Amino acid sequence: MDWVALAAAANRFLVTAALAPALERKNLLTLLPTDLQDYLHLVRAANAQRNAAIRRQLCEIIDDLNAAGIVPLLLKGSVALFEPDVHGGEDPGAGRIMSDVDLLVPPDAFPRAAGLLIGAGYELINELEGKESHAQIFARAGALVTVDLHRSLGLQHSFLSVDAAWKRAEPLALDGQQALTLCPTHRIAFLIFHRQIQSQGHALGEVPLRDLHDYAVECRRFGDRIDWPEIARMFGRFGWSGILRDWVDLADRLMGLPPPPGVPAPHRAGLHRWRCVLQERSPALMAAVRFGMSCVYPFTAVQIAYFYNRDLRGLHPLALAACRLRRAAALLWKYRWKALHRTRQLYQAQR
Repeated sequence: MDWVALAAAANRFLVTAALAPALERKNLLTLLPTDLQDYLHLVRAANAQRNAAIRRQLCEIIDDLNAAGIVPLLLKGSVALFEPDVHGGEDPGAGRIMSDVDLLVPPDAFPRAAGLLIGAGYELINELEGKESHAQIFARAGALVTVDLHRSLGLQHSFLSVDAAWKRAEPLALDGQQALTLCPTHRIAFLIFHRQIQSQGHALGEVPLRDLHDYAVECRRFGDRIDWPEIARMFGRFGWSGILRDWVDLADRLMGLPPPPGVPAPHRAGLHRWRCVLQERSPALMAAVRFGMSCVYPFTAVQIAYFYNRDLRGLHPLALAACRLRRAAALLWKYRWKALHRTRQLYQAQR
């Protein structure tokens, strides 16, 4: 066993902090070299301290929002900072390595929430594409993570609407503060959508190990409260049933989670899984796929529907083609000087 390669892979997939307790539960940790065991415990302890500081940072933001009459809805890893460990660990979220926190606020409260962050010393560092984008990113000097302030749920309007998310949101247990989180069914659906569709995980053929670990934790936490037939319908409405089945197959083979009821078995005998493994073993192939997707992604149906505020289900093929041409023209105009400069460089290099 190449222990250095194991540690490097855990670091690359951001699951190092979760590895030691997972091995302990299966009585496998003692099989590792002593120095590797010490390293895994060190990372776990350091991440627990870091997440405690992130939790304090987030609590300050929640305090400011509550004082202004705004109850935020925490998304993704932000929720793990406050929920008990499903395996009985003492530190909430100690196994989750984080780079940002995500909060959703009502659309009409978004300007006030952004103003409160700026008043607390944060600066707007990037607004995700478009004037009315789904989120703004804020940073503050000395803060451990950036803050993603959402007005909607990612690059979509109709897969999971903001109204549906708020309607079924559930309170989060906090001391003296008010915050919400997505209901279990929406949490699972949004996790898979965000990783596999919005972040292109399925198209790229990536092995989303950290997200699969989050998924396993959520499934263990909520069990029968997850409405799998509803999740299957949500993905099926947009023709994404294959993406859901491939996700379930990865979770089955890599996390030991049996396929849930209401989700058909993966077709083509796990072809997507074998593609992911092949690309992990070939960095050159993965680099080529990433380059190809970077050229194609701005013109995918999901991006077009979001950018032009269209309902993905009702987007006629001719309308989609027209929007793609419009998008191509806009990008060419936006990057015209950079393209001309690059063309000049290539011409001069050939002379």
